[in-house]
Amino acid sequence: MTSIFSRVLWDLHSIVYDFKTSAVVHKDLQEDIINELDFKGGELLLDAGIGTGALEIALLRRGISDIKVVGVDISTNMLKRAEKRLNHKFKDLELKRLNLNSPLPFPVNHFDAIACCNTFYTLYNHLAALKEFYRILKPHGKIVLTTPHERFKGTELMKYHYKKSEKLHHYLKAASESLLSIFLILPFELLITIAEKKGEYKHLDEESMGKLFLQAGFNSHKIKLAYAEQNWLVKAGK
Repeated sequence: MTSIFSRVLWDLHSIVYDFKTSAVVHKDLQEDIINELDFKGGELLLDAGIGTGALEIALLRRGISDIKVVGVDISTNMLKRAEKRLNHKFKDLELKRLNLNSPLPFPVNHFDAIACCNTFYTLYNHLAALKEFYRILKPHGKIVLTTPHERFKGTELMKYHYKKSEKLHHYLKAASESLLSIFLILPFELLITIAEKKGEYKHLDEESMGKLFLQAGFNSHKIKLAYAEQNWLVKAGK
């Protein structure tokens, strides 16, 4: 039931998802992820929950295109939008519709890096997913995962947006985007909240996150706050 709900929800959400990920708070989160991944060139990256390709657009803004990207998502519509946005812009790009709750069709020690942005909380078996990430990650590879913490408040994201508005036209832009969010994004956020209350989706505390990474086999990890301090950002190595 969770997979069906998620597929339908994110297929519909894809219609306005680019607007959501264009917000300054989301762009700053992508920058945090890229800084932690610290690409040198030529790496093979798995974007687990690629959505419409927000991380890849951020990589291109930084001039990073000499990596190979495999992007997976449960939503066909998300992948279609990602393909349209990213076609021919990376050294190698492959998009696959996959359910991250299931075993992944990749060999052992395959990826140099894994990014998983705001997807982990939608999975129903967190430990199994992390074990799969560990299995397909190369020795000395790294994973950067970000997910809402247990006290997540969407209002803090809006406050962050206004704090970053240094000039009047930036403030007016933030105000107009906030109004648009009420109509475009809020209905989906309400559905996500309902899923959380029903136990379909789950936010984790810092201790739980740390234990999961250790149980999955990662030899080192660090956890910090990101995304207007509403997310855990975990970097771990194999």
